[in-house]
Parts: sequence; structure tokens; C-alpha cells
Amino acid sequence: MSKKNQYFSNTFLKITTPIFCILSMVLVISLSGYWKIVIKPYLKKEAQRNANMNASSQSNLLVDALILDQKKGYPYNTIKVIETILLLKERKTNITLINAVQLQMDYEIFNVEKNEFDIKKGQINKDSFITKIPLNNKSNELMGIAVLYSTGEFFKHLKKEMKFKLTIVGLFNLGVLLTAWFILVNILKKIKNKEKEIKQQQAHLIHSGRLTAMGEMATGMAHELNQPLTIIRIKADGLKRTIIKTKIESDFEYVTTIISQVERAAKIIRDMRSFASARVEVELIDLSAPFKAALSFFKEQFRMHQIDFNISIAEDIPKVKVNSQKFEQIIVNLLLNARYAVEKKVKAEDKDYQKQISVYLFYDKLNKATVLKVSDNGIGMDIEEKKRCMDPFYTTKGPDEGMGLGLYIVFSILKEFNMKYEIESIKGQGTNFNILIPLERK
Repeated sequence: MSKKNQYFSNTFLKITTPIFCILSMVLVISLSGYWKIVIKPYLKKEAQRNANMNASSQSNLLVDALILDQKKGYPYNTIKVIETILLLKERKTNITLINAVQLQMDYEIFNVEKNEFDIKKGQINKDSFITKIPLNNKSNELMGIAVLYSTGEFFKHLKKEMKFKLTIVGLFNLGVLLTAWFILVNILKKIKNKEKEIKQQQAHLIHSGRLTAMGEMATGMAHELNQPLTIIRIKADGLKRTIIKTKIESDFEYVTTIISQVERAAKIIRDMRSFASARVEVELIDLSAPFKAALSFFKEQFRMHQIDFNISIAEDIPKVKVNSQKFEQIIVNLLLNARYAVEKKVKAEDKDYQKQISVYLFYDKLNKATVLKVSDNGIGMDIEEKKRCMDPFYTTKGPDEGMGLGLYIVFSILKEFNMKYEIESIKGQGTNFNILIPLERK
């Protein structure tokens, strides 16, 4: 991921996370405020309106009962009607509609004994809704006022229903926010993964470009060096024949040395051209040939750097299908890594420390695979370094010491040819790289 896109991605997550939390809080606070300011007063009015309707529907029954009882002088029918009213319940919810009734009579118009019809039935609660109904006779004269106390259960029922609806709405909106959040996060993850793939492809391109450049350099070097080497070889062969004819044995060793060194230089050039070749040909080969070719780069280097270099190659190694140049790349990169590890440890160890690198090539009958093992007694790796050492551009080296592509190149080749690897490493003690090459490619 580019620094610009990575900065945008990290900034987006840092900004949107608190925004999501704030929006969720705003949603909860808004619904809570809407409930207190709008919904609850509306429900209260609705409950009062319902109480008024229920009370009004009973006024005619009370008036008829009072007219009958006025003649008798005793509120028998009125009490019966009130008791019936107190038993009334709402059909759907089975909630008692009215829980108390109180009569306040005008005895100057109502021709009965004073206080005879002052009736109070039921239980008055604090949350009751009060409705006052005028009681007029057939002559439209006010006999009194009936005060009906409607139960607060209906109001509670309305609140319960509305809270459930608001909860559904709140959860839906919260779900929408959460879904949008997850979608955005997943999009960012996909962008990161895509850019990681692009980064890996760029690493491949960088490596391919380097190999191409190296191949061109090797070709140019071979072209330039082959001519003087050829002349030196011809002249040396001529001198050799002259020495043989003249029997000057003292100079024979010098000429032989010149010829062997020319052959060695020519072989190194051939190995460089082979290693940098862009062709990827897979064929059944004996791994000992590319194994020895790759080691030819290092024998003299390690000797000059006082590295104890141990080489072991078994005789019973079966042939495998692999590209010889790619196999050489694996060995070269592992040896470069091992050389860095032992050279780095020199700075931290005393004079008694002996740099050691070992390379083994043998056949593992148990796993049915040829094993390439590269060992060193260098700086080693901790758990995190061992876990990430195959990642592209991951390196513990300094800015001028490497780019972190060596082991990634090894990893890419192993993946291409279905090879497996094992890493054994202890910080401060050394590392073993085991490459398992199967006999058959899947």
C-alpha cells in the first residue's frame, strides 16, 4: 500500500470509529428526547381522551338510575350502575376502564334528603385520569356531577407498545449504521489486500528487472572478457607446447597455472550467465550440477572472509523436475543471508568466535524428498523475525545493507515448484534452513 493510501486508510478508520460511536449515542439520545418531549405527552393526551370517551358513554345510565332513585328516595339503582361501571374492561387488553366513581349532587334541584346520594365507590390511584360529567335530567336541569377516575393501566399499555416500536426503529437504524460501518471496513480491507498483491507483483517486477540487468551485464562481460581470455589461452597453449619441446620443466608449472586460472575465469562467467538467465525451463535434472555451480560463487569469498565453509553432497540423490537456474537462486540467496548473519555476529562476539556456514544436499527417504540444508552459527532470529522473514521488503538490515527481497525470492521459487521449507533458529545462536524438494511436482 502506498504511503498516501495507507495514511488515508488509517486516518479514515481513526475518524470513522469515533464518528460511529457518536452517531450511535446521538441516535439513542434523540430517541430518548423524542420520547420525553413528543411521544409521552401525546400518549397522555390519548389516554385522557380515551378516559373521557369511556366516562361519557356511562352518563346516560347514571342519569336514568338517578331519576328512578329520586322517586324512591334511595340510590339503589345508582349504586348498581356504578358497580357495573367499575367492572367494565377493555376488550383487547382486558384492562379495567374505570376504577372509581364519585357523585356530587345539587340537592336544591334534586328532591331528596341531603347527602343521601353522595356516593363514592372504588379506589382512586395517583396515576388515574379524572373525567367530570354533568348529569342533567330530562328537563335539562343539572342534578349533579359524576367524577370518574379512569385507571392508568391503559396509559401504561400505550407506553409499552410505543416503547417496543421505538426500540424496533432504534435497532433498525443502529443496524443500518453498523452495516454501513462493516461494509466500509471490508472495502478498506479489500483495498489493503489488493494493494498488498500489487506490492508483491512490484517486488517480482523489481527482481525480474534486476535479473534482466544482471543477465545483460553478464552477457556484456562475457563478450568483453572472452576475447582476452581466448588470446591468453592460445598463447599459454603455445608456450606449453614450446616448453614441452624444449623440455624446460621449470616453466611448465607456471604455464599450467595460467591455463587453469583462465578455465576458472571462463567457468565463473558461464555460471553468472546461467544464473541470470530469464528462461524458466523445467526438466528432470541432477541437482548436484546447479548445486556446485552456485557454490562456485562463494568458495573463494568465504575463504577470504575466514568463514569455515562445509559442503556435503550425497551420492544417492534422485533426479527431480525443477529449473536449475531457480534452484541456484535459492542456494545463492540462502548463502548470502547466512554470510550476513555470521559477519554481523563478529561485531558482537570476542576473538574466539569462528564463523561457520554449512551446506548439505541429501535424500530424505522418510519424506520422499531431496533436502537442501543451509546452516550458520550467526545472529539467528527471534519468533517475530522468523515469522516475517519471508515477507517482501521485511529486513532487519540497515538502509544500505539490503532491501529484504532475498528470502522473499526464495519463498516465491519454493511456492512455484511446490517445495516446502522449515526454519530452525535461536536468537544469538544461528539458523538452519531446510528446503524439501519433492520428487514429483503436483
